[in-house]
Amino acid sequence: DSAERIVEQAKISKNYDNAVSVVNEFHEKCPGACKTLVIKSKDTLRSQMEAIHIDLEDIDKYERWFDENKTIAFYVPKYGRVIVLDTNYSKEDLNAYLWHENVHAALNNLENRDDVISRIVPLINTHVNYIIEQVDSGYSDKSDDEKREEYVTHFFEELLINEKESLMLNGD
Repeated sequence: DSAERIVEQAKISKNYDNAVSVVNEFHEKCPGACKTLVIKSKDTLRSQMEAIHIDLEDIDKYERWFDENKTIAFYVPKYGRVIVLDTNYSKEDLNAYLWHENVHAALNNLENRDDVISRIVPLINTHVNYIIEQVDSGYSDKSDDEKREEYVTHFFEELLINEKESLMLNGD
């Protein structure tokens, strides 16, 4: 029905505009954040990705992810970008994903990445073991190396959340 399609398109445009606004604010606050591509809709996904020279094989994979609704955002080292697939989330949720994916980007850009991860994981295991349990249960299909990176990423997220809560409690 034509009227339903118009309403749906308006919702997609609003969600996209909101997501782009969140991404722009994130980049203003974090000028070192990696580039971010916000996908407007399934209809525009292919053309948006082709415009920034993403390989067709990868585009096919990301279209499947879009269809399966498996992720909100993800970091792609090959392209040095965060890609936001699902814009139907709150500002807070999208910011959390942007932080998470940019931690992946930061880790990926370290020359001694594996060494850093190897030094941090035992600290996580000792002091915040619940992170390892959460990641192991949520990422059971991932390799040990991918899980170790997720441990560190989740650890940094916890630090950021605790710092934010501490600032709020102290009135800053």
